[in-house]
Parts: sequence; structure tokens; C-alpha cells
Amino acid sequence: MKELITFKIYNRWGELVFESDRLDLGWDGSYKGKLQGVETYVYFIEALTYGNQILKKKGNIDLLR
Repeated sequence: MKELITFKIYNRWGELVFESDRLDLGWDGSYKGKLQGVETYVYFIEALTYGNQILKKKGNIDLLR
């Protein structure tokens, strides 16, 4: 990955709980200063490859504590 364009995480109600365009910044499992519950979240990633193509990925992640 050459550049992260966007990394977004949504909860099951469709609220955006995390967004970043920095490779060195990850989600800490909180939203508005509150730890989020153990559940499944949806992520979307757009990144620029070294071949100058836009790579798009989406999927689910499970938050465990």
C-alpha cells in the first residue's frame, strides 16, 4: 500500500465510529470517548497501490475484550 485514502468503521446502526487516512493510526475500540461493546463492525478501506490503482476492500471485524 502506497497511501491510505480512507479507513472507516461503522457500528450495526450505520454510525461512523472511526475514520482515518493515516497508516499509523488504528481504532482503539472507542467512540465519542466511550468503549464500544463486543459486537461485529463493518469496515471500508480505500488505498492507493504502488501501481497507482485504487484498491477497495470491505468486510466485518469483531471487537473482543
